[in-house]
Amino acid sequence: MTDIKNQIHLVQTPEWNEFKKKYGNTVFKFGDIFMLVKKIPFTTSYVGYAPKVNLNVQAVDFTKLNETCKKRNISFIRFDIPNILINTKEGKYWNEKLQKLAKKAPRNTFTQKNIYLDLTPDLETIVKNMHPKKRYNINYAQRRGVKVTILQNTEGFKNFWKLHRQTADRQGFLTHDRKYYSTINDVLKGDLYYIQAEVNNTPTASWVIIHNDETIYYTYGGSDIRYNKFYPSDLVGFEAIKLGKRLNAKMFDMWGAEENKGFTDFKLRYGGNLVEYIPSYDYVVNKIPYQTFNLMYGTFWKLQEIKRKIL
Repeated sequence: MTDIKNQIHLVQTPEWNEFKKKYGNTVFKFGDIFMLVKKIPFTTSYVGYAPKVNLNVQAVDFTKLNETCKKRNISFIRFDIPNILINTKEGKYWNEKLQKLAKKAPRNTFTQKNIYLDLTPDLETIVKNMHPKKRYNINYAQRRGVKVTILQNTEGFKNFWKLHRQTADRQGFLTHDRKYYSTINDVLKGDLYYIQAEVNNTPTASWVIIHNDETIYYTYGGSDIRYNKFYPSDLVGFEAIKLGKRLNAKMFDMWGAEENKGFTDFKLRYGGNLVEYIPSYDYVVNKIPYQTFNLMYGTFWKLQEIKRKIL
């Protein structure tokens, strides 16, 4: 697998954080790290959210960070899933260091596991390394006439949003509003691709692929369950791999994985590697607002879990 030790994740790039600003978030940059700053409800304090930080290459002076937090009334900063693999020398070093400086976060926003597919081999080798069932599904979709197009226009966005919203409603997961995705489209449009599958001229699956540096990211998607028997999503993923090859990307980051989940198995069958990052950590400056936040945040997610079980 291509080395990711020095990778800067998409969500830590200027481009992604320009999108966040346009969407209406407060973005604060401390040293090499981007973070969102939000007010903690019912308090006068703020929380900093720094996702996917790679502390191997994004330097943090924790003494200065402490001073800055006090000046800006930031009660704590959540380093959500630092982008460092847990079973490496770097992972051991940063895990031990952060355990001395911070508290392990009670909840992760990103999943602690992820799937990477190395795009440096030739396409024939990548296909050969896929699970036999994945190769079968791709060939079946092609034989049944599933058509895949790659779009960078309003039509691509509209079809994606419709399928994504439909999928969120069907599966009961929390998603963003339409403005969120339209803002990503506007800010990152040069590097954003909608890979769309059609069955009988009907859009049935759509993925949002974002290209940054030497990596392509599968960020969001959606599908129409009525057409699953044609395996359109399998073919969309294959076209994403071919797009990555054309863009000279070296890595396909599949944005997350969970144990014993069908979608994780779906991703793994493309031949990628399942990895695990070091945990999220909270750098706490003011304990009382921190405890208040965790109480409210924990209650919110418990309600979301109840909602999903009901649906």
